[in-house]
Amino acid sequence: MKELTDINSMSIEFVELITPMLVIMLALILTLMVRDFATNFMNGLKFRMHSSFNEGDTCVLDGEKAIIVKIGFYETIIQIDNGRGTVWRYLPNDRIKFYKLEKLVKESEKTDS
Repeated sequence: MKELTDINSMSIEFVELITPMLVIMLALILTLMVRDFATNFMNGLKFRMHSSFNEGDTCVLDGEKAIIVKIGFYETIIQIDNGRGTVWRYLPNDRIKFYKLEKLVKESEKTDS
């Protein structure tokens, strides 16, 4: 009977030892998940509220003429006419700063000489 009591006390001590570690690990995982979500959301909100780019604007994305179709909180949809056809690109808003995105204010007129 004493052996059962010893095993029970050892298991209680083990649970008391491991519980704080599990709580800390769970808190760390949740913190990292919330941080990524909040960062993506804030980048999307910042790009959406920026008055330079609006939905329907003609722009140049990495050298190709494009139209901004939708600016969402997490990603922006851009339509590109590249000669092969019309393509939609889904750009995560936290990655837009790594693309060369220029707003096309006035399109140059091409003349045949």
